[in-house]
Amino acid sequence: MSGSLVQTCAMACLVLCTDERFNGWLSPSAVGFAAVTFFTIFVMSFSFGLGAVTWVYLSEIYPMEIRGPSLSMCGVINWLSSFAVVFGTRFLSLTSACYLYGTICLIGFIGTAIWVIETKGCAMEDSPLTPRSGREGSTILSNAGSDAPYTKLEEDADDEKSTTATVSAAA
Repeated sequence: MSGSLVQTCAMACLVLCTDERFNGWLSPSAVGFAAVTFFTIFVMSFSFGLGAVTWVYLSEIYPMEIRGPSLSMCGVINWLSSFAVVFGTRFLSLTSACYLYGTICLIGFIGTAIWVIETKGCAMEDSPLTPRSGREGSTILSNAGSDAPYTKLEEDADDEKSTTATVSAAA
């Protein structure tokens, strides 16, 4: 959340530097230096915020049964979104791009505060979005059938526990 908030502030400062209505008190050389500085802060805040946390969070919220395909889908959506940003921004001025992306970062900050579920304390095997207790009604996540991936994981864990107990008892 702090990364999104710093990104919003950096875009707001870029608007103040690049919009001619606000930057009359800055010299042209100071505008260039300030723009580079605030854009660097924007990129750095993305790197320590959404850039790193997104992939960790995505790997935590999806259940093991669908984690691989879900992360693949998220990767495709990420690249398509990046494509849209890169090619869509060329039709915007610097100031309008700062307004747009600053607003998007602010909406992202607010949306994260409202809707993102904390995963601290959740096991990697158990998704906070679909805990084991809520999986009975899901056709994708149910444990029905002997070939269900989650059932196989539970069986392997039970076998490992019984093997460890047998080895401990024998020793």
